[in-house]
Amino acid sequence: MKYAASKAVSAAVFLLLVGVVLIIPEFVLAALVPLTPLLVPPVARIKVDKVEFEKPEYIGEEFRVSIPLKFYGIGIAKIYHEIEEGIEIIDGKNYSTAFIFGFGKSTIRYRGRVRRIGKHDLSKLKVVVENLSLSSERMYEIDLDLEIEAKSRIFGRRLKELRAKAKSVMVDIDRAKIGVPGTDFKEIREYNFSDPLKFINWKASARLGKLMVNEFEKEGKKAVWIVLDANDYMEGFFDKALEVCSFLVSYYATRGNKVGLYALGKGNLIYPDFGKKQVKKIFDYITSLEADGSESLEESYEKMKKMLYIYEPLIYIITRAEKANLKKFIRKVSKFKVVVISIKRDGESLGELALMLARRRALKGIEHRLEIDVEDRVEKLAKVVA
Repeated sequence: MKYAASKAVSAAVFLLLVGVVLIIPEFVLAALVPLTPLLVPPVARIKVDKVEFEKPEYIGEEFRVSIPLKFYGIGIAKIYHEIEEGIEIIDGKNYSTAFIFGFGKSTIRYRGRVRRIGKHDLSKLKVVVENLSLSSERMYEIDLDLEIEAKSRIFGRRLKELRAKAKSVMVDIDRAKIGVPGTDFKEIREYNFSDPLKFINWKASARLGKLMVNEFEKEGKKAVWIVLDANDYMEGFFDKALEVCSFLVSYYATRGNKVGLYALGKGNLIYPDFGKKQVKKIFDYITSLEADGSESLEESYEKMKKMLYIYEPLIYIITRAEKANLKKFIRKVSKFKVVVISIKRDGESLGELALMLARRRALKGIEHRLEIDVEDRVEKLAKVVA
């Protein structure tokens, strides 16, 4: 832009000097010619014709956008359709150019795929019109009123009742750890700060020199506690983690279990509860999350400890096994049943193979575990729990 303007000025000065020195009026008038484009400002009236937009509903689905534009005026137009992170262009371009000399037209046409759950704003269309010498410009912003709200394929879906027993990694959860104590004696164990005093076994306490309590089977269904990893290393894997989380919430909520959640990296707890309001509360929360946290499982244990000993839930950890320090955390919660679901992306590069080996080492020795690839449909998990 500055280069073209300087060249035009240089040419005008040269012609002007030649005309003055040689006393040639035609050269003096000719000096105005290269300056003319600099003096003409960019002028454009922009009209957006009918926008074609095939709107996706679920994460991973493709969508198509076609934005035809007409220009009236003079100049060179550069058009850019803004898209947010979480949207991948797989064909075409979200930018274009047009030469305007009285009239011009251009069309932005592309095909994309949604990679992130939640709302995505596609309403901003920016147009920069420069004059013919590229020495000045004018910017226009057009509101297209386009928006995508991508959902997990599990969100809002009514799941049918599934069998109580798992085929593989899932453990039997129908025996509750919280509820009204029944008459079936289970065991004598060490006293916890949340135990009622009436359950203290004084004879056993005197014999062992520490407080012991009688534990009975509880009536009702067991609580489920989901630890959703939202640390920064989940970037690129987090959408699949959200899908898995939403499936587990829906699955157990429809079976009458209390479901709670801890977002690792955010420090927020949603205490176990049941019903549609709890499901909506969890879904509204997790769809607002970004994978940008920094918190270890060991740190999170201190925040969850009180709740874990009150509810004694079945624990799910949704993470990348090669990144999270699982073994230390699992030792701390060894009293509870723990299922680790590791999100992965396998490939043939050396880096991806190294991650696969690290993941296998991290999962070794963990009794209940499952690996889900980012390209897998979450229905794979449904087959495991069915």
